[in-house]
Amino acid sequence: MCLAYDHTTSTDSDGSYRRITHPIGLCVLGWGLVLVGLTATAHADRTTAKNGRLLFQDTFSQSKLRKVWRVHPNSFRIDKGVLIAGQRPDAHHGAVCDVLVDFKDLFLEFSFMLDGSAGFNVVIDDRKYRGSHAGHICRVAVRRKRITLGDDKTGNMKKGLFEKRRSPRYRSDKQFRKQINRLLAGKSTSVPVDLKRGHWYRMTVRITGKTMRVALDGKPLATLTSEGIAHPTKTDFGFTVLGRFTRFDDVSARSPGRE
Repeated sequence: MCLAYDHTTSTDSDGSYRRITHPIGLCVLGWGLVLVGLTATAHADRTTAKNGRLLFQDTFSQSKLRKVWRVHPNSFRIDKGVLIAGQRPDAHHGAVCDVLVDFKDLFLEFSFMLDGSAGFNVVIDDRKYRGSHAGHICRVAVRRKRITLGDDKTGNMKKGLFEKRRSPRYRSDKQFRKQINRLLAGKSTSVPVDLKRGHWYRMTVRITGKTMRVALDGKPLATLTSEGIAHPTKTDFGFTVLGRFTRFDDVSARSPGRE
Protein backbone atom coordinates (compact mmCIF):
# COMPACT_ATOMS: atom_id res chain seq x y z
CA MET A 1 0.00 0.00 0.00
CA CYS A 2 1.31 3.46 -0.78
CA LEU A 3 0.17 7.08 -0.65
CA ALA A 4 0.29 9.52 -3.56
CA TYR A 5 0.85 13.19 -2.86
CA ASP A 6 -0.08 16.50 -4.46
CA HIS A 7 1.47 19.94 -4.05
CA THR A 8 -0.70 23.05 -3.74
CA THR A 9 -0.06 26.59 -2.56
CA SER A 10 -1.52 28.73 0.18
CA THR A 11 -1.39 32.50 0.62
CA ASP A 12 0.05 33.88 3.84
CA SER A 13 -1.17 37.05 5.54
CA ASP A 14 1.60 39.13 3.99
CA GLY A 15 0.63 38.18 0.45
CA SER A 16 3.39 35.63 -0.06
CA TYR A 17 2.66 31.99 -0.70
CA ARG A 18 3.92 28.66 0.48
CA ARG A 19 3.72 25.20 -0.99
CA ILE A 20 1.74 22.51 0.86
CA THR A 21 2.13 18.76 0.40
CA HIS A 22 -0.78 16.49 1.20
CA PRO A 23 -1.94 12.96 0.28
CA ILE A 24 -4.41 12.71 -2.61
CA GLY A 25 -4.68 9.02 -3.36
CA LEU A 26 -4.08 5.44 -2.42
CA CYS A 27 -2.31 2.71 -4.36
CA VAL A 28 -3.17 -0.88 -3.43
CA LEU A 29 -0.41 -3.04 -4.79
CA GLY A 30 -1.25 -6.58 -5.82
CA TRP A 31 -4.87 -5.72 -6.70
CA GLY A 32 -3.87 -3.41 -9.55
CA LEU A 33 -6.02 -0.61 -8.12
CA VAL A 34 -4.42 2.81 -8.46
CA LEU A 35 -6.17 5.92 -7.29
CA VAL A 36 -3.84 8.83 -7.88
CA GLY A 37 -4.33 12.46 -8.82
CA LEU A 38 -1.25 12.88 -11.01
CA THR A 39 -0.96 11.09 -14.32
CA ALA A 40 2.01 9.69 -16.22
CA THR A 41 1.67 12.38 -18.90
CA ALA A 42 2.17 15.28 -16.53
CA HIS A 43 5.10 13.51 -14.84
CA ALA A 44 6.72 12.81 -18.21
CA ASP A 45 6.35 16.47 -19.23
CA ARG A 46 8.11 17.68 -16.10
CA THR A 47 10.85 15.05 -16.35
CA THR A 48 11.70 15.74 -19.98
CA ALA A 49 11.59 19.50 -19.43
CA LYS A 50 14.38 19.23 -16.88
CA ASN A 51 16.56 17.76 -19.63
CA GLY A 52 15.85 20.68 -21.95
CA ARG A 53 17.84 23.89 -22.38
CA LEU A 54 16.88 26.78 -20.08
CA LEU A 55 15.65 29.71 -22.20
CA PHE A 56 14.48 32.10 -19.51
CA GLN A 57 13.82 32.28 -15.78
CA ASP A 58 12.61 34.95 -13.37
CA THR A 59 11.65 34.63 -9.69
CA PHE A 60 11.05 38.39 -9.33
CA SER A 61 13.37 38.54 -6.33
CA GLN A 62 14.72 41.92 -7.47
CA SER A 63 13.06 45.24 -6.58
CA LYS A 64 12.40 46.32 -10.18
CA LEU A 65 11.29 44.44 -13.27
CA ARG A 66 14.24 43.31 -15.38
CA LYS A 67 14.74 45.10 -18.67
CA VAL A 68 14.39 41.81 -20.58
CA TRP A 69 10.61 42.17 -20.06
CA ARG A 70 8.87 44.41 -22.60
CA VAL A 71 5.85 45.89 -20.85
CA HIS A 72 3.02 48.39 -21.22
CA PRO A 73 3.90 51.44 -19.09
CA ASN A 74 2.42 51.79 -15.60
CA SER A 75 0.88 48.31 -15.77
CA PHE A 76 3.46 46.10 -14.03
CA ARG A 77 5.36 46.23 -10.76
CA ILE A 78 7.17 43.91 -8.36
CA ASP A 79 6.01 43.71 -4.77
CA LYS A 80 7.33 41.22 -2.16
CA GLY A 81 8.89 39.01 -4.81
CA VAL A 82 5.79 38.81 -7.01
CA LEU A 83 4.98 40.41 -10.37
CA ILE A 84 1.69 42.33 -10.14
CA ALA A 85 0.05 43.06 -13.49
CA GLY A 86 -3.03 45.12 -14.27
CA GLN A 87 -4.70 46.80 -17.24
CA ARG A 88 -4.95 50.57 -16.86
CA PRO A 89 -8.56 51.85 -16.67
CA ASP A 90 -7.95 54.10 -19.69
CA ALA A 91 -6.39 51.34 -21.81
CA HIS A 92 -8.27 49.77 -24.72
CA HIS A 93 -6.12 46.63 -24.69
CA GLY A 94 -5.02 44.24 -21.98
CA ALA A 95 -1.73 44.92 -20.23
CA VAL A 96 1.06 43.15 -22.14
CA CYS A 97 4.43 41.92 -20.95
CA ASP A 98 6.62 39.61 -22.99
CA VAL A 99 10.13 38.27 -23.37
CA LEU A 100 12.03 38.05 -26.66
CA VAL A 101 13.51 34.58 -27.02
CA ASP A 102 13.72 32.34 -30.08
CA PHE A 103 12.29 28.82 -29.89
CA LYS A 104 10.22 26.25 -31.75
CA ASP A 105 9.04 23.95 -28.98
CA LEU A 106 8.58 25.13 -25.41
CA PHE A 107 7.99 24.04 -21.82
CA LEU A 108 6.68 27.10 -19.94
CA GLU A 109 5.97 26.97 -16.22
CA PHE A 110 4.70 29.71 -13.88
CA SER A 111 2.56 30.45 -10.84
CA PHE A 112 -0.40 32.83 -10.96
CA MET A 113 -3.14 34.29 -8.80
CA LEU A 114 -6.28 36.04 -10.06
CA ASP A 115 -6.50 39.04 -7.76
CA GLY A 116 -9.47 40.90 -9.22
CA SER A 117 -8.75 40.64 -12.95
CA ALA A 118 -11.04 38.91 -15.43
CA GLY A 119 -8.14 36.67 -16.43
CA PHE A 120 -5.12 36.65 -18.71
CA ASN A 121 -3.71 35.12 -21.89
CA VAL A 122 -0.45 33.25 -22.36
CA VAL A 123 0.55 34.43 -25.81
CA ILE A 124 3.15 32.91 -28.16
CA ASP A 125 4.16 35.04 -31.16
CA ASP A 126 6.46 35.38 -34.13
CA ARG A 127 6.91 39.12 -34.56
CA LYS A 128 8.23 38.64 -38.10
CA TYR A 129 5.26 36.59 -39.30
CA ARG A 130 2.75 38.55 -41.37
CA GLY A 131 0.12 35.85 -41.91
CA SER A 132 -1.68 36.52 -38.63
CA HIS A 133 -2.72 39.57 -36.64
CA ALA A 134 0.31 40.89 -34.70
CA GLY A 135 2.21 37.68 -35.49
CA HIS A 136 0.15 35.66 -33.00
CA ILE A 137 0.85 31.91 -33.23
CA CYS A 138 -0.97 30.27 -30.31
CA ARG A 139 -2.31 31.04 -26.84
CA VAL A 140 -3.85 29.83 -23.62
CA ALA A 141 -6.72 32.03 -22.43
CA VAL A 142 -7.24 31.73 -18.66
CA ARG A 143 -10.55 32.84 -17.18
CA ARG A 144 -12.10 32.01 -13.82
CA LYS A 145 -14.59 29.53 -15.30
CA ARG A 146 -12.89 28.40 -18.50
CA ILE A 147 -9.45 27.81 -19.99
CA THR A 148 -9.10 27.82 -23.79
CA LEU A 149 -6.20 26.64 -25.95
CA GLY A 150 -6.05 28.26 -29.38
CA ASP A 151 -4.16 28.00 -32.66
CA ASP A 152 -3.97 31.69 -33.58
CA LYS A 153 -1.94 31.26 -36.75
CA THR A 154 -4.57 29.28 -38.67
CA GLY A 155 -7.51 30.18 -36.42
CA ASN A 156 -8.94 33.36 -34.92
CA MET A 157 -5.92 35.56 -35.69
CA LYS A 158 -5.31 34.39 -39.27
CA LYS A 159 -5.20 37.29 -41.71
CA GLY A 160 -8.55 37.49 -43.48
CA LEU A 161 -10.41 35.52 -40.81
CA PHE A 162 -9.44 38.04 -38.13
CA GLU A 163 -10.91 40.94 -40.11
CA LYS A 164 -14.05 39.02 -41.13
CA ARG A 165 -14.83 38.05 -37.53
CA ARG A 166 -14.76 41.73 -36.58
CA SER A 167 -16.83 42.95 -39.50
CA PRO A 168 -20.43 44.18 -39.17
CA ARG A 169 -21.47 41.39 -41.54
CA TYR A 170 -20.22 38.73 -39.12
CA ARG A 171 -22.48 40.13 -36.43
CA SER A 172 -25.54 40.60 -38.63
CA ASP A 173 -25.39 37.77 -41.22
CA LYS A 174 -26.10 34.39 -39.62
CA GLN A 175 -25.07 32.36 -42.68
CA PHE A 176 -21.83 34.29 -43.09
CA ARG A 177 -21.08 33.74 -39.39
CA LYS A 178 -21.65 29.99 -39.76
CA GLN A 179 -19.37 29.90 -42.79
CA ILE A 180 -16.54 31.60 -40.87
CA ASN A 181 -17.05 29.46 -37.79
CA ARG A 182 -16.78 26.29 -39.89
CA LEU A 183 -13.31 27.42 -40.95
CA LEU A 184 -12.37 27.71 -37.28
CA ALA A 185 -13.47 24.19 -36.35
CA GLY A 186 -10.70 22.34 -34.52
CA LYS A 187 -8.59 25.46 -34.03
CA SER A 188 -9.34 25.74 -30.31
CA THR A 189 -10.53 23.71 -27.34
CA SER A 190 -11.98 24.79 -23.99
CA VAL A 191 -12.39 23.15 -20.62
CA PRO A 192 -14.46 24.35 -17.64
CA VAL A 193 -12.59 25.27 -14.47
CA ASP A 194 -13.36 26.95 -11.17
CA LEU A 195 -10.43 29.22 -10.33
CA LYS A 196 -10.65 30.92 -6.97
CA ARG A 197 -9.63 34.54 -6.54
CA GLY A 198 -6.75 34.94 -4.12
CA HIS A 199 -5.51 31.37 -4.65
CA TRP A 200 -2.15 30.49 -6.18
CA TYR A 201 -2.03 27.98 -9.06
CA ARG A 202 0.88 26.44 -10.95
CA MET A 203 0.45 26.14 -14.73
CA THR A 204 2.58 24.40 -17.34
CA VAL A 205 2.27 24.90 -21.09
CA ARG A 206 4.10 22.42 -23.30
CA ILE A 207 4.40 22.90 -27.06
CA THR A 208 5.81 20.01 -29.05
CA GLY A 209 5.34 20.09 -32.81
CA LYS A 210 1.69 20.84 -33.54
CA THR A 211 0.47 19.83 -30.08
CA MET A 212 0.00 22.08 -27.07
CA ARG A 213 -0.71 20.60 -23.63
CA VAL A 214 -1.69 22.48 -20.48
CA ALA A 215 -1.56 21.23 -16.90
CA LEU A 216 -2.75 22.93 -13.71
CA ASP A 217 -1.15 22.09 -10.36
CA GLY A 218 0.48 19.07 -11.96
CA LYS A 219 -2.71 17.62 -13.41
CA PRO A 220 -3.29 17.47 -17.19
CA LEU A 221 -6.06 19.86 -18.16
CA ALA A 222 -6.35 20.14 -21.95
CA THR A 223 -4.61 19.28 -25.23
CA LEU A 224 -4.89 20.89 -28.66
CA THR A 225 -3.35 19.55 -31.85
CA SER A 226 -3.48 21.97 -34.78
CA GLU A 227 -1.08 22.77 -37.62
CA GLY A 228 -0.41 26.40 -36.70
CA ILE A 229 1.10 25.46 -33.34
CA ALA A 230 4.03 23.84 -35.18
CA HIS A 231 5.14 27.22 -36.59
CA PRO A 232 8.94 26.82 -36.65
CA THR A 233 10.15 30.31 -35.68
CA LYS A 234 8.52 31.63 -32.51
CA THR A 235 10.18 34.78 -31.19
CA ASP A 236 8.54 35.58 -27.85
CA PHE A 237 6.15 34.54 -25.12
CA GLY A 238 4.33 36.59 -22.52
CA PHE A 239 1.16 37.49 -20.68
CA THR A 240 -1.76 39.78 -21.51
CA VAL A 241 -3.76 40.71 -18.40
CA LEU A 242 -7.40 41.77 -18.60
CA GLY A 243 -8.42 44.14 -15.80
CA ARG A 244 -6.73 44.56 -12.42
CA PHE A 245 -4.90 42.51 -11.09
CA THR A 246 -3.15 39.19 -11.75
CA ARG A 247 -0.05 38.12 -9.84
CA PHE A 248 2.74 36.01 -11.36
CA ASP A 249 5.77 34.27 -9.89
CA ASP A 250 8.50 31.72 -10.69
CA VAL A 251 8.41 31.93 -14.48
CA SER A 252 10.67 29.53 -16.36
CA ALA A 253 10.88 28.54 -20.01
CA ARG A 254 12.83 25.62 -21.47
CA SER A 255 13.18 23.83 -24.71
CA PRO A 256 11.60 20.42 -24.01
CA GLY A 257 13.98 17.51 -23.60
CA ARG A 258 13.51 14.16 -25.26
CA GLU A 259 10.24 12.33 -24.67
